[in-house]
Amino acid sequence: MNPVRQFFSKRHGTERGYARHCLALLEYYTGSIDAFNHVEWSRVERIVFVCLGNICRSAYAHHYLLAKNPHIAVTSVGLSTTTGVGANALAISTACHRGIDLASHLTTNFEDFEVNDGDLFLTMEIRQAKRIRDQLTGACGVQIGLLGTLCDPPRPHLHDPFSLSAEYFQTCFSHIETAVTALEKKLTSAND
Repeated sequence: MNPVRQFFSKRHGTERGYARHCLALLEYYTGSIDAFNHVEWSRVERIVFVCLGNICRSAYAHHYLLAKNPHIAVTSVGLSTTTGVGANALAISTACHRGIDLASHLTTNFEDFEVNDGDLFLTMEIRQAKRIRDQLTGACGVQIGLLGTLCDPPRPHLHDPFSLSAEYFQTCFSHIETAVTALEKKLTSAND
């Protein structure tokens, strides 16, 4: 594999992943997604991680946070999935390598999910945050954010590793761990 393609494959999944990362950073730094960057941490009663299939990113974030702090109410959903499906095989093996068990994870479709007051929906991509916002119009007591903005530096787009390289799965899960660790600190501080 040529060095340029290898860079994209390892760091961003694909060239499209890199382009989406850059566009998301532009939206972040110009303030066009500020609505997803202001969380009232003291109001959060449950974390809901969101991605497309609930078989890789949101599943890993869910189980990683659960492993770090089993006292935090946490779950995960997919915007385009079938409820009751297991996690992706490469996600399971990558998670296992990182000390997290995804073997028992089962997907939940957003349409089958019961929204509660105090839910904080944390999405992996800006378009997912907008879709959740549109579907929850009029819902009281919920907040929506972008998980990757908790990374340092911020990564408002956490590209989907599904069907991509094992190296990118490691990169993606590393970013998720960084963000979830920051999230757990914010939640702990808000409840002290």
